[in-house]
Amino acid sequence: MSDEIQNRIAQGTLVVVPVTLSREIHIQISEYKGKPVLDIRTYVKSATYTGYTQKGINVPKDKGKEILEALEKILKGAK
Repeated sequence: MSDEIQNRIAQGTLVVVPVTLSREIHIQISEYKGKPVLDIRTYVKSATYTGYTQKGINVPKDKGKEILEALEKILKGAK
C-alpha cells in the first residue's frame, strides 16, 4: 500500500474495506466540479497494476446519511 494511502488512513480521510486479498473498497470525501462528494471506489493490487479502477461511484456528500440508512435497511432485511 502506498505511503499516501497509509497517511490518509491514519488521518481518517480514507476508509479501506478489504474484499479479497487483491481487492479493496476505498471510501473517502473528495471534490468533483468544486463540490464535496462521497467517493466509493474499487482499488486493486496485482502484479500488473496497483491502484484505483473505473469501478466506483461519486455521490453528493450530503446524501451520505441517506445512503447509510438505505444500507442499514437492506442489511436488516438480509438473512
